[in-house]
Amino acid sequence: MLFLALLLNQSSFAITLKDVIRSVERSFPMMRAADAEKGVAEGRVQTSEGEFDIRFRGNAARVFGDQYNTTRFDALLEKPTTIWGTSLFAGYRSSNGVFPPYYGLSDAPSPGQMRAGLNVPLLRDGPLDSRRVSLAQSVIGRDAAVQLSAQQKIEIRRDATMVYWEWLAAVKRLEVFEELLHVASERGSQLEMQVKRGDLPKFDVDDNRRAILQREAQKVASERALQEASFRLALYLRDDNGTPRTIERGAGTEPLALPADISHAPYGPLPRTELKEEEKAAIASRPDVARIRARKQQIELDIKLASNQVLPRLDLQVGAVRNMASGLYAKYGNGFEVGAGLEIPLQVNVAEGRGESARATLIQIEAQEELLMQRVEQELRDVLSALEQARKRVELAGLEFQTAHSLEQGERRRFKLGSSNLIFVNLREQQSSEAMIRQIDSKVDYLRALARYQASVATDYVSSEGFE
Repeated sequence: MLFLALLLNQSSFAITLKDVIRSVERSFPMMRAADAEKGVAEGRVQTSEGEFDIRFRGNAARVFGDQYNTTRFDALLEKPTTIWGTSLFAGYRSSNGVFPPYYGLSDAPSPGQMRAGLNVPLLRDGPLDSRRVSLAQSVIGRDAAVQLSAQQKIEIRRDATMVYWEWLAAVKRLEVFEELLHVASERGSQLEMQVKRGDLPKFDVDDNRRAILQREAQKVASERALQEASFRLALYLRDDNGTPRTIERGAGTEPLALPADISHAPYGPLPRTELKEEEKAAIASRPDVARIRARKQQIELDIKLASNQVLPRLDLQVGAVRNMASGLYAKYGNGFEVGAGLEIPLQVNVAEGRGESARATLIQIEAQEELLMQRVEQELRDVLSALEQARKRVELAGLEFQTAHSLEQGERRRFKLGSSNLIFVNLREQQSSEAMIRQIDSKVDYLRALARYQASVATDYVSSEGFE
């Protein structure tokens, strides 16, 4: 019976969607590229952390004069911190020689003086400074990179899933045309025998040969479509070395199975205009939405920093000094130092310009976020509509094929009884094959729409599970 073998086609050897997704996770190059996004972001975080590295500063000088010959040396270690912009310092300094009296320094040799303390900015760079902003932004960027990696992986899995279903559908289409050609070829031998006996005119043999040529052309076109689909699938289905596999036709023996709950749709009664709460929550947690919100946080930090940078600089310095001996600086002894530094900018064009630019950028990002949310919601409504329409087409195509197949069988029986002719038999067979192709297309449309839905709500790709 025509197409019965197609409907019952099951084999122990087959490429499944799980195989494809597993291969994508293991070997697809862009998966490695997606993972590398996190490494790039980690490097940026480390670069920002480097702004808080310990720094060494030093200077030395030798002065030659008629009356005063001096040598001066100063070394300082400085460590910026993330606490209110505070910097810690510790250093050593010494000087030797004959100094002018107004320096207030002793001419006696001395091993020098140790000092340590901290510098606390009270206004500018206190609540926020460029180092802490850069670090915070890089940390946010690292989180955004994780989201970008997740988004890329979702899209790769979605694309691989859709390519897989199209490849499997191409296999099924070719099976339809091969079976159609096989039936016509077998009939040709029978018709030639009947013509030799004088039971049929030679016209029927010629008409059947025409049908064979037509079906061979359909088979050739279908083989080319399968080759193209196989090449696309090979990019996702790779061997252990990461090389695209050569996909044999016999691997496509899995049925185009739909989810068990397609009859009432796993997404609720459709069509509907409002999204479910879990779908809204999924949209809000989508990686692309999270990334644009992370970008907004970075710009908000720029705005806060610009507001701080227009303030005067008022720094408090606190430190302690200890003479190493009774020589140089001995007259000052050991002690505790407290000081303050004041810097008032008379013009703040740089800070105000950066603030204005950041505020305008924030407006842009908020507009992009609003549009993104709207676009995602509309895309989800569109894919839900596509799922419902595809589900209806699956049902209608199934009924159409059953009817066409029944008519084909009836027409064949009438032909054997002499109540019909070969033209009508060929027509019924062609109609039946076209109905089968439409059934395949409707199934693959549903499965592709399902992959789009899963990507829209950022779900894990386990779509090969739960299929009949």
